[in-house]
Amino acid sequence: MKQISFLLIALFLFSWTSFADDYEKGLAAFKKGDYKTAIEIWEPLAKKGDVGAQYNLGQMKRSGLGVPKNYEQALYWYRKAAAKGDPEAQYNLGLMHYLGHGVKKDPFSAVGWFKKAANQGNVNAQSNLGAMYGEGEGVPKDYPQSYMWFSLAAESGDQNAQAAVFFLSREMSISQMKKGQSLILEWKESFDKK
Repeated sequence: MKQISFLLIALFLFSWTSFADDYEKGLAAFKKGDYKTAIEIWEPLAKKGDVGAQYNLGQMKRSGLGVPKNYEQALYWYRKAAAKGDPEAQYNLGLMHYLGHGVKKDPFSAVGWFKKAANQGNVNAQSNLGAMYGEGEGVPKDYPQSYMWFSLAAESGDQNAQAAVFFLSREMSISQMKKGQSLILEWKESFDKK
């Protein structure tokens, strides 16, 4: 029985190393601008469940790199990667729902995807949520929530979020500021537990 277990582990490590090597070959081709080769390498990996390859295919199909622009295929690959918890894929799904690329424009769905990415520390998603809560787009207008998301993005160096925090804090009441600061602490505590 131990021989079978050892054999299975060895096969897994070999296939994982092979996946990693192939992924890197695709990345090297991509960096050289050889998008066709990158797609040829990444597509089989993506079909076998490689999250990085799935995300990259989504990016290439959304942008039209090496293939005609195809939002439906981009959504397909982003969804695969997002289902496995990839925050960049989740952010991009939110963006596509927000802009109506390949799907009907839907700020409510955008908020859901942005939250998944933002709760993993994605700065762009945090900033977008700050704006959406500040404007009441896809969610009820909520300055404390807006302040929280913009503040988190600002702490990561997002300069637009830093400016938004400054201007938003001038519009908020003292109780709203306290609520926003409390939300930041709660979020950080839950993020640290992950």
